[in-house]
Amino acid sequence: MRLIPANRAKFGSHQYFVTVMKAGEAINGIKIPKEDDDWDNLTIEEKYQREINYNRVKKHIAPYLIKNEDRFFGSLICYPYNETDIKFQSFNDIHDFGNDVFYKTASEDAGFIIWDDGLLLRPLDGQHRLCALKFAILGKDERNRDIQDFAKNDDLANEQIAVIIIDTGVAETPDEKNQVTASCRAIFNKINR
Repeated sequence: MRLIPANRAKFGSHQYFVTVMKAGEAINGIKIPKEDDDWDNLTIEEKYQREINYNRVKKHIAPYLIKNEDRFFGSLICYPYNETDIKFQSFNDIHDFGNDVFYKTASEDAGFIIWDDGLLLRPLDGQHRLCALKFAILGKDERNRDIQDFAKNDDLANEQIAVIIIDTGVAETPDEKNQVTASCRAIFNKINR
C-alpha cells in the first residue's frame, strides 16, 4: 500500500484525482487495453480504444521522448479496471487547521490517494503516449524485440508525468460493471472527438 499525493475534483458527475507518477511506474501500473488477455474476446462496443499505431509510436513519439530535452505532453487519463477501490484521504483528515478557514478550505480536496498494490489503471486517453514511454524506457517494441532506431533512455523512467484518475467506484454486480463500462466509453468518446 502506498500514499500518493493527489488533488480530488469533480466535473459533471465524475469524481477524479489529479496526481503525478514516475514514467517507470506508469508503464507498469497503467495497462494498455490491447495487452489484456481477453482483448480478442471483447465485442466492438467493449473495445472503446482505438488500435495502437505502433509505427507512429516507434518512428515519432518514442524518439521525441528520447531525443528532445524539452519533451512534454499532457496528462494521461485513466480509470481503475481491476475492481480495486481508490481511497482518498484529505489533508483535513490528517491535520487540524483549527479556525484557519483559508487553509481548511484550500486543503479539503488536497491529500493522498491510498494506493492498493493491486490497483491497475487503464488509459482512456493517452495510450499512444503510454506506449511510447514504454518503448523509450525499455528499448523494446510491442513484440518485445529490441528497437534498432534508437537507444533506450533509462533516465526517462524517473521523470514525472501527470495522471488523471477517474473514480469509477467498485462495481460488484454485472449491472454496475456495465454502468462503469458505459461511463468509461462515454468519457473516451467525448475526449477523442
